[in-house]
Amino acid sequence: MCEITILYASITNALKENRYDILINQLPYEHQRMNKSYEYASDRYLHLFGKLLLIEGLNRFGFHKSYLRRLCYNEQNKPFIPGVFDFNIAHSGKYAICAISTNGEIGIDIEQIREIDISGFNNVLSDKQLKQVQNSTNPLHTFYRLWTLKEAVIKASDLTLDDLEHIETDWQCAWLDNRKWYVQAIDIESNYAAHIAYENLKSRINKERIDI
Repeated sequence: MCEITILYASITNALKENRYDILINQLPYEHQRMNKSYEYASDRYLHLFGKLLLIEGLNRFGFHKSYLRRLCYNEQNKPFIPGVFDFNIAHSGKYAICAISTNGEIGIDIEQIREIDISGFNNVLSDKQLKQVQNSTNPLHTFYRLWTLKEAVIKASDLTLDDLEHIETDWQCAWLDNRKWYVQAIDIESNYAAHIAYENLKSRINKERIDI
């Protein structure tokens, strides 16, 4: 049985209370330096919380937070730590989220649902998916559900956004380049859409909100 752990946190309180200087010291120096390069405070907090959630995951699975110093990136800029579980991090709006898989690759995406002109994104949808959006009672929400599902698959499979339109899905599974992924919506808040994509059908999924 594969264990999938989803940890998420809101930056709202930390941002209001200006706890950045306290929290940033929990990261190794090189990660602090990268974090401080972000121009906006909200981006710094989201990046910081993503790493703090990863540290929480490391601790839960018996790895010291010093493993964060081993963080690497592959050719598609997907982060990984040699010798530990597969993980993926995403953030949007006020939430950072981290997914951890003990067996097999995993991808996660979250997006705050904002009013946009979805016609500008038709090139990332198949004809079938475009009709689903157009015929939906809530086209904007349906678009964001599809977007986060497809991006989660991209992040799990190490491909690029150029492959988005080639992903087909029945909302339970997704297919890309003859490879099958299992997908599941993650309920965070009504004005957010989030999905995970994972390899192992026999997976137990646990979701937990973390107070940082």
